[in-house]
Amino acid sequence: MLSFTVRRRHFLCQVIAVEQRGAARVRTHEVVVFAGGETQAPRAADVRGRAIHVLKVAPRNQPLYLKIDGPPPVGFRRLGRRPVALTEALPRTFRTSPRSGEDTLPVWATWSYALGRLALDLARQPAPYRSRWFPRWGSVDARALRAIDVIVARLAEARPVSETTLRKAVLALNRHQAAIDTPGAEELSDKLITLATRGGLDEKLAATVVDRHRSW
Repeated sequence: MLSFTVRRRHFLCQVIAVEQRGAARVRTHEVVVFAGGETQAPRAADVRGRAIHVLKVAPRNQPLYLKIDGPPPVGFRRLGRRPVALTEALPRTFRTSPRSGEDTLPVWATWSYALGRLALDLARQPAPYRSRWFPRWGSVDARALRAIDVIVARLAEARPVSETTLRKAVLALNRHQAAIDTPGAEELSDKLITLATRGGLDEKLAATVVDRHRSW
């Protein structure tokens, strides 16, 4: 059992398996991070009855059930070798959104990954935002979704739409590629081609520009 601190909040995690891999005998840890975030330092007994922490930030809905190479770094406090029964079965899959496919668990990560994701979870979250152009994208980060809407709206207002105009829109959208999953990418591509065609650009040329410059 381990404890660590993020933004002056305390979390508990449990190493549930350790294995050695390869000739270098690399030790890989399977780790579960529990929901928490108290201001007081926890004890091992405090984990009883807790669920696994599920991320509110990207990759949203991912349970923090991780597979990590190497021992915990400085900053992780050992609370002893005491087994604690989990209150729920370990999840094996998760979906980041209703539109995405299933991802498998445990996720390969680093110890710092857990700290970084929890720091973002503890940060003030933006107000909910519903997209004008993509109303089904409810699980996308609100800030990214608002920025995507602005870029698409500018393209819709452009008259005429040139190859350069469309290319600039695609490159601007590339900054938000982490928020765009595979189904969303195809929907976004179709929307750009439709708006560019409506603005006077040849449809085949519009499709070529989008495919050539997009990174999502």
